[in-house]
Amino acid sequence: MKNFKMKTVIISIVAVSTAIGIFLLCSLALFNSNRILRDKINENMSTYLDSQANSVEEFVKTAENKLVLYSKNPIVTDVILDDAADMAKNPNRELPLFTDETYNTTAYYIDNYPHYEAAQAYTLDYYGGLDNWEGLYIGNFETRILAYSVPPVIGKVLRPDEDRRDQLINQLKDHPDEVYNAGIIVSPGTGLLCLSMYSPVKKDGQVIGYVGAGVFHYDLENLLTGFKLEGVEDSNFYMINTETGITYTDTEVTEEDQDQYIAQEITKPLLLEVKRRVNELNEPEGQFEYRNPETGKKEIVSYEKIPGRDWTLVIAADKGELYAASRSNMVTLIILGSISFILILILVGFAVTISTKPLDKITGSIKKLGKLNLTEDSSIRPYVGGGSEVGMIASEVNSLSETFRGIMGTLSNCADSLAKSTVEMNDTSLILHDNIEDNAATTEQLSASIANTNAAIDMVCQEMNRMYEMVQNIAEKVKTGSDTSDIMIKASGEMSAKSDKKLQSSIQKIESTKKNIEEAIEALSTLSKIDEMASKILDITRQTNLLSLNASIEAARAGEMGRGFAVVADEIKTLADDSSNTATQIQNICIVSNKSIESVKECFKDIIDFMENDVTDHFQEFSEMARSYGENVKNIQEAINSIEQTSNEFNTSMVKIKEQVDYVSEASNDNERGVEDIIHKNELTTDIADKILKVAEENSANAQEINDIIEKFNR
Repeated sequence: MKNFKMKTVIISIVAVSTAIGIFLLCSLALFNSNRILRDKINENMSTYLDSQANSVEEFVKTAENKLVLYSKNPIVTDVILDDAADMAKNPNRELPLFTDETYNTTAYYIDNYPHYEAAQAYTLDYYGGLDNWEGLYIGNFETRILAYSVPPVIGKVLRPDEDRRDQLINQLKDHPDEVYNAGIIVSPGTGLLCLSMYSPVKKDGQVIGYVGAGVFHYDLENLLTGFKLEGVEDSNFYMINTETGITYTDTEVTEEDQDQYIAQEITKPLLLEVKRRVNELNEPEGQFEYRNPETGKKEIVSYEKIPGRDWTLVIAADKGELYAASRSNMVTLIILGSISFILILILVGFAVTISTKPLDKITGSIKKLGKLNLTEDSSIRPYVGGGSEVGMIASEVNSLSETFRGIMGTLSNCADSLAKSTVEMNDTSLILHDNIEDNAATTEQLSASIANTNAAIDMVCQEMNRMYEMVQNIAEKVKTGSDTSDIMIKASGEMSAKSDKKLQSSIQKIESTKKNIEEAIEALSTLSKIDEMASKILDITRQTNLLSLNASIEAARAGEMGRGFAVVADEIKTLADDSSNTATQIQNICIVSNKSIESVKECFKDIIDFMENDVTDHFQEFSEMARSYGENVKNIQEAINSIEQTSNEFNTSMVKIKEQVDYVSEASNDNERGVEDIIHKNELTTDIADKILKVAEENSANAQEINDIIEKFNR
């Protein structure tokens, strides 16, 4: 921009600003126009689809009303009741085929159904007043035709499949007051699209049969395609079944392609997208933009599903045709904007040229200043003191010229003073530089010494840490020993208590045993009385022998009279001898027993002595040892506690020493950092001194240049 004149810059800025303003204005106008047009298009398409949906509903309702009116005639009820009565009379009946040439179903109805012919005549007459109806018939629960507008198929079962038949009958019974609309289907008879409807027939509020009809799709299609979307010629209308995927109406298809698309499964991508939005995205109505893959054109597609039915109406229009008016408006805006732009540039160029003419004279005066010509310029004198921008610039240029003339005189004086100051600054800088170099050398030596000190302190810290860890280890082991000694003291106390208790118990048992033994020995001593008794028995036996001997003598004296007494005497003698032998044996046993008792007494005595002396003494020694063991453990624990206390005190001292060493280390580190900072500042000072020297040199050069400049102005 610095190489362009102000006039050019102003015109360029105005041109760019005007172009941007016109562009934004046109864009805003076009945007609003497109938005209004888009809303109008959406409204028109929605209104069109609503109108089409109403037309479909009106068409279907008219057809349903005609079918209901047909079912209301009593003859319809009568013929259905005739069929029910015949079925009740013949539960296993087999009706003749409707195609039988000799005796078909129609003939059977004539013979057995009193109201058949009247019902058939009514059906044909009613059907004759209808336009574009495929057929009209009366059916029973077997879906067998009882009367039909097409006589050759009377008696045919329309739904031989039981599931499909039950589906229809259940629908009619569940909704007895409504017409069951099966939708637009492909007729099995004609292969054409038709609207299939069923209306229940009731008797006393109960469904007894139904009437059915098929309405050709022609009238509905003509109704739907009878008019185009207003203002859009290139548009297409479609009607599809989004549930079955069948196409009903397609205005894009020619008559030659009707069989390929109508009443066939949907294949067009546009309609498949509508089906996806309705079924998968659950969007019963909407609008979207679609690019036709065949033509490459963009189309605006609007669709609406008819409430309560599976039919969806679709309208697609060429986007280019819809927005043709918008493009026309855009071209008009561009032309008007271009004309406005050119007119504005012409007016701005003229105004700028007139306004910038005095600037040319001021520019010439400024160029004179650029050539160091400080003489007064008379060409700008008329503009000096003016209130306009040009007058202000002229005043400032004139003032600048006068100021330059004053500056030249001042610079001359300053140059002399600057040269003198430069010499003094140069000398001072050299002295400062030498002093800084000396300080730097001393500081580096101090830094090296502090670094060695820090290394020694680090080693001391490491050793202190090791000693601290050793003390911690000893403290832990002392604590473990203290805990163990507590356990041993407790165990020795329990052992001593148990031994004392056992000793007392043993002494009591020994006393009791001694008493029992003495009682037993005293009891055994009674055995000696047996010996005395045995002696008395021997005395008695001796006396008995004497008595027997005397008896024998007296018996001998008595002769025969004393023989019996002699026998008694002999027996007494024998008894006395036996008693003597027994007493002798008892005495021998007593002797042995007495000896054994003496031995037992000696053994008991030895046992009692052992228990009183050895066992009791051993228990007492054991108890004393337990107490001594406890005392020793207590002494060990006291020593351990003393060691633990000493260790803790040592540990505390180590912590304090470590803290002091850390403090010293930190202080040394601070000193080291301070020395490094001093070295850094010395380096900065050296750099500053060098810069001062350089500045002094530059000042000297500047002073010379100022003198040169002054010389130029003085020429």
